[in-house]
Amino acid sequence: MFKTSALCLGPAVMIFFGLHVFQSVPLTFLLFYGWLVTFSFLYVRTQSRFNLIFWRSFLALRPVVIGILSGVIFLLIIYGTVSLFVDTFFNLEQVRMLLISWSFTGNYVFGLAFVLVFINPVLEEVYWRGYMMDRFLRTSGPLSAIAVTSFFYAFYHLLSIWYIFSWPYNLLIVLPVFVAGIVWGLFKYKLRSVSAPIISHSFADGGILLVYFTYVAV
Repeated sequence: MFKTSALCLGPAVMIFFGLHVFQSVPLTFLLFYGWLVTFSFLYVRTQSRFNLIFWRSFLALRPVVIGILSGVIFLLIIYGTVSLFVDTFFNLEQVRMLLISWSFTGNYVFGLAFVLVFINPVLEEVYWRGYMMDRFLRTSGPLSAIAVTSFFYAFYHLLSIWYIFSWPYNLLIVLPVFVAGIVWGLFKYKLRSVSAPIISHSFADGGILLVYFTYVAV
């Protein structure tokens, strides 16, 4: 029980120290992805058929199409919603100053953007919809496993955006993150593959970057 709790809270702890204690996006990325890489690697090592299933799943038409279609929908929802309510959600000048204080500026931006779209979806989905979901499925039903992993997945996103959005929007915006976690968990369970969640997640992160380059970057 202690190990499972630590695994659920570990990513949030990394983000807390990186952003809220040291106030550095690059350091946060290092701590957070270091955690995900470590435990995802240990998970993959214990799954003798994981690599074969993982790569073959990207050649299967159904999960790829579902991943693309759902991802495009997520991207449009993210970008469209922020475009409609950009002045309500956050103070743009305050966000720019905050990101500069977190070292999210200059050459770092493009490297971190690459990580966000191409590496983050793989690591987060292997960790949450692979490692952690499989762990919970050993002792509980699929709905419980999906709900619990989605909750902790959404929780550390709250820590990531707490200072970016004004209250109570920072809390409300985490609800769609939880819903996305539920959707990606259902994809993984129904399709027996993480390819659809990874592809869909990548498009969703692309929507976040579109918002950044459209409204925040100067």
